[in-house]
Amino acid sequence: MINIHTKNISISEDQEQRIHGKLEKLLNYARRLNDESTKIKAEIDYDSVREKEKRILCTITIYAPSDTLRAETSQPTVDNAIDECEKKLKVQIEKYKAKHQ
Repeated sequence: MINIHTKNISISEDQEQRIHGKLEKLLNYARRLNDESTKIKAEIDYDSVREKEKRILCTITIYAPSDTLRAETSQPTVDNAIDECEKKLKVQIEKYKAKHQ
């Protein structure tokens, strides 16, 4: 199950579909993550006070069996923030796979 929450920003339907696609792809990296007990929460927040390069704060949390994986980044756009979190989570998923196989 994938939940996307936004704060102080609205995202387009295309962006939402892109985020869902990227997060579903992350689940396929590890067989153990791709079951119904795994939940993903993506939080996207716009902060006008921050500098322009860091106004979009993105936090993605994967609640997996026996573990929680989390990545957070600040970027100038939603797409950049999602991409950066995806990179960070790939590293964590590799460690998760090695630990749980």
